Amino acid sequence: MDEASARLDAHEIVVLPTETVYRVFSREDRSLGVASSAAPPESDEIAAWHAPTAGAVIERLHPQGRRVRRAIRRLLPGPITLDLVVESSDAGLGQIVSGIDGARRTLVRVPAHDLTRAILASAGTPIVGRALDVRADELDESALERARALGVTLIVDDGPTRYRTPSARVRLEPDGSWQITRPGPVDEQWIRARLRRTLLLVCTGNTCRSPMAGAIARDLVAKEPEAIETEVVSAGLSAMEGSHATPEAIAAVGEMGLTLDDHRSRPLSLELVRRSEVIYTMTESHLRGVLAIDPFANAFCIDPEGDIPDPIGGPLEEYRTTAQRIASALRGRLQELDP
Repeated sequence: MDEASARLDAHEIVVLPTETVYRVFSREDRSLGVASSAAPPESDEIAAWHAPTAGAVIERLHPQGRRVRRAIRRLLPGPITLDLVVESSDAGLGQIVSGIDGARRTLVRVPAHDLTRAILASAGTPIVGRALDVRADELDESALERARALGVTLIVDDGPTRYRTPSARVRLEPDGSWQITRPGPVDEQWIRARLRRTLLLVCTGNTCRSPMAGAIARDLVAKEPEAIETEVVSAGLSAMEGSHATPEAIAAVGEMGLTLDDHRSRPLSLELVRRSEVIYTMTESHLRGVLAIDPFANAFCIDPEGDIPDPIGGPLEEYRTTAQRIASALRGRLQELDP
């Protein structure tokens, strides 16, 4: 890692592995030489900035759109090259920023390869990469010959790459809309699933607190500026399958202009926990129950101030108070997501 970083800092060219294909890397200020010679013209492989983390991409490019920032965080690192608008005048990527359709755009990758990301992180300047060869999923003699012709001074060989094909290219617009412009290891369905936010609310029986929380969350999400596509689901640690919400819960959210008429209870499952991006529980006990199912779940108590008691069997006024407290807690929690 140290040797590769030093050679890059010294304006040398190195070959490093990624999860897709082997790539030629150099400092940004000599990227034009790499871009013009590193791959055959038919490969459609122009130079891309290779960043160490998604956070580094956001910090350098300063994207303003909430959906764009989420897409960067959710898709990178991975086998995707993002085609992004450069909104910052001081991005420091001059040689690989092009004026297209009146906008300044650049290609960005964060490879899902730990060693290469570590080298990119330790380099003292933005690093640009381009495929050594569109077919270079391993360093055979043809790939090595191309590397020699380019004057490469260091090659890191990690054997065959994971995907053995170039990355997918995704054009991401400032409003968050996107389009796959070159197919790759991931498809549209995979990208949509990554960008969709799944929010899970958990209580005990899934007939009072978590259904009310689900109805309130859907309403709050719909009113968010630049609303993120969100699936809101609820479940109970001790729930029976198919029960209706309690009449008091239906009435309490009904007074807020919401409905639980179609709600049917469901028990919490490992599959549901694992497909949820974030999980909010009504009590500390519920949180422990979620973590017992999956210790790596991204789960929190919905109210940092303490447990939300179960209103089951209580009067409507108790349900109203519970719904208002849940709404207040959810407003704070949603502000923490995709800031």
